[in-house]
Amino acid sequence: MDSKTYEVNSFRVPCTGVGPMECLQVRKEGSDRWEFFYSEIEGFDYQPGYRYRIRVKEEPLDPETVPADASSIRYTLVSVLEKTVDQRLRLNDLWMLHATEGREVLEADLTASRQRPYIEFHLRENRFMGNDGCNTFRGSLISVGERELKLGPAMGTKMSCGDMTLPNTFLGLLSRVDAYRVDSGILTLLQGDTALLTFKKTD
Repeated sequence: MDSKTYEVNSFRVPCTGVGPMECLQVRKEGSDRWEFFYSEIEGFDYQPGYRYRIRVKEEPLDPETVPADASSIRYTLVSVLEKTVDQRLRLNDLWMLHATEGREVLEADLTASRQRPYIEFHLRENRFMGNDGCNTFRGSLISVGERELKLGPAMGTKMSCGDMTLPNTFLGLLSRVDAYRVDSGILTLLQGDTALLTFKKTD
């Protein structure tokens, strides 16, 4: 029987088959695109939080014996080639701003009408959101690697809070981010090797 190598992502995502469900994301050999996988792989003990490379046997079934809403292929695990903790998931949290370009943001930098800026990542939904100290914002994650981070434009509300120095600085630096580093509860958003924004993990 034919078999192929699959990469399997570390979390299921919402999808729609015969109804709303959650699908694995797989990337088959020769492809650079993640796809929804609506079936199950017999013998595959999937655990969220890990990325896999697996070998899968694809067995065509007799169409006359397959229900209308079922797959015409049976997928069976041949072997697990690789299983690794997905380090990207360390981003999945709410992070409070600590410093901009190495300068600590103090309470004196915040007016009574503002809160401390923060950002929150949701890899499963492929989005980020937060507050710049005045306005809320949200956007899409273009790509996330173990170091690479590409963010879509941050779209936000347009309220004015008087002195907009910190919110404008925050959003300006956020638009330049192309990498990140997570270490001991500290998230640093970078441009190359230059620290732009430093955050602390919330309890």
